[in-house]
Amino acid sequence: MTLLFDTLQSMRSLLLSLGFGVLFGTDVFAQDRGYVGILYTDQPEGKIITKVHAGGEAEKAGLRAGDLIVSIDGVRLADTDDAPALRGDKGSAVQVGIVRSLSRVEEEIEINRGERPKKITELNRFPKSVARFAAALKEGKPGPVKKATKALIEDNFADQDPGEAMDRFLLRAARYRKRAARAALAELMTVERSEPGFSYRVGEALFYLDRHVEAAVYLKDALDGLPQDRAMQLGIHHRVQEMLAKSLWDSGKKQEAIDLTRKIVNFAEKPQLVGWIGMAEPTPHEELRIELPPEEDFELSLFDGTKWRLSDHKGKPVVLVFWASWCGPCKREIPEIIELRKARPDWPVEIVALSIDKASAEQKAIEMLDKWKVNFPAARIGPSSALTQADRFNVEGVPSIRIIGPSGGMRVASQGYSSRSVAKLERKVDALLSESTEVEKGFPFGRIWTSGTAKVRSIVAIDDVHGISAAEGLVALGIRGTDSVLAPVQNGAVQGGVVAFREKEKVGSQHVVVFDGDPVSAGSRWIRTSKEAGENWFVTTPSPIRSMVASGEQLWVAMNEGLVVLDTNGQVIHNLDVTVLDLAQAQEGVWAVDGAERMRIGPEGTALMRDQAENSSQIASDGTWVSGPVVDLFVGRFGPEGEARTIGVRADGTIVGLSGENRAALRISIDGDDGPSIAISDLDGDGRDELLVSSWGRGVATIELELP
Repeated sequence: MTLLFDTLQSMRSLLLSLGFGVLFGTDVFAQDRGYVGILYTDQPEGKIITKVHAGGEAEKAGLRAGDLIVSIDGVRLADTDDAPALRGDKGSAVQVGIVRSLSRVEEEIEINRGERPKKITELNRFPKSVARFAAALKEGKPGPVKKATKALIEDNFADQDPGEAMDRFLLRAARYRKRAARAALAELMTVERSEPGFSYRVGEALFYLDRHVEAAVYLKDALDGLPQDRAMQLGIHHRVQEMLAKSLWDSGKKQEAIDLTRKIVNFAEKPQLVGWIGMAEPTPHEELRIELPPEEDFELSLFDGTKWRLSDHKGKPVVLVFWASWCGPCKREIPEIIELRKARPDWPVEIVALSIDKASAEQKAIEMLDKWKVNFPAARIGPSSALTQADRFNVEGVPSIRIIGPSGGMRVASQGYSSRSVAKLERKVDALLSESTEVEKGFPFGRIWTSGTAKVRSIVAIDDVHGISAAEGLVALGIRGTDSVLAPVQNGAVQGGVVAFREKEKVGSQHVVVFDGDPVSAGSRWIRTSKEAGENWFVTTPSPIRSMVASGEQLWVAMNEGLVVLDTNGQVIHNLDVTVLDLAQAQEGVWAVDGAERMRIGPEGTALMRDQAENSSQIASDGTWVSGPVVDLFVGRFGPEGEARTIGVRADGTIVGLSGENRAALRISIDGDDGPSIAISDLDGDGRDELLVSSWGRGVATIELELP
């Protein structure tokens, strides 16, 4: 995020988002400088306004959050990386072309640069009694802790849930300032409270003080007070159960501890708990690994007359840079790679430049490389070469990069150039250099357990994948830093060979869906199509996007404020004054939950039904919902006769599947930089669904399931 009161550094914007207030400095605002008064985030299409400063000149001119700035003083932002500045002399005017949120119509607005805003002070985050409680525990003196705890109790925990009021302050004291924690507990344990959060926080502190008999009582009260609903069946409260099992064991209730542990390990991987209880891991595990077949060997005749062979460089990354003398972006990328190589002379990486020029242009390519003082091998490849651009590495345009990993398998495939391309290349290569030699046996993907059956149809390496969606046999992948793409699907499974297109970096993608046969991606405040044919469209939203789902020829988008429905051309069909937390496709229209109710909304935008759904956070396509930290909820045909079964992804990244009796029957733990995304679809047309799992930055697995 960039601060448009000029262009503040990203760290300052981060501090703002974390609640530290707006920071200004004379290096940014000289006395004669004027400001426009907005926050924005950059996209290739322009600058999306995320906040308009109250009382500022932008607000007076009519700008609103969600508006897209497409030009500044007549210069189109999509055509240049060097646009005019929005700041300027105080009192001067700037012309901006904008497109309103949820619109495609451009208009011109003049903004006068005004006074810089006053410093915004940080708001007090906690109520007074909670802040005193936290501060006393941090100081660690028993006397003040007792007083602060009594005050918190007398203040009715600041009229919050006691668990939320105590937060993790008591836990940290129990771990690092035990005298303070004992003093607080002496007061808290005299109070009779029925909230599960109260029992949990007290029990948690007692557990870390090794007072296991007392901890077991409070932790059991906490569990008994929690709803025994689908969220519980998906294991969102496994931390409470784990501490209870350990406390039961240490307080002599061995069989209760064993029985509870057997239940926990069905939906959570708990090797420490199993070791604590002293029992063998009761569940079968299968290691999931991405097989990386080595690339076939090939030989090149280099421009300097020597030979180059791929097999001579096994054990280190090999970067193949495809370029051409007529390619404009290549003339920026190749010199940058030369400078990178020069800056890292001991880098254990082999870089090869491969010109796709015709034979008649070979001399021109050589002269360009000589002028740039290329410091790595270079050759020309063509139709008569053993290495052809299309058949071998699916290179359809330049510049393109392919990175072969130390074990000889293809790891990165990208096309196009952006200002971040070479920095991204360096990060990717360094990551490959840090990998374990275990990659020789296959790239780690995750572990799977099930009391039913699971057959892995494919696990393929796809670089930078971070999201997945499927519908009607099509699979869309969100690729970090670029557009969403359709993945190749063969024999009922996702295949590899996905190429990331990086002409301009697309940042902030958070959602991906298949809509009208094409992938659609969305970030915090924008939606973008990636059509292979027809006009692509891009729209912004007036508030951040929570959830997005396709239903028929309608794209439903839930925002922090409002629910909008778009058609296949990105035009608004309905703009509903309703705020929901999650959406799921229904037979017609969508299901939705808002934390208090479940709604069935028809294609016309009217509510077909409403009923109570207290604390609802996620909903599935059959209308079932869950509460608590579940980030995805699906229903698929995974039963013995194709009956419906529930699959959920918890906030900790664990994938859990339930049997027909709503017991944990599947657990998948995925490796990767972040939590997995899942999708469900019938890819082979047999009337049963496949489970698709994407590991952030690693790849995609297609799994055939049957759950009891």
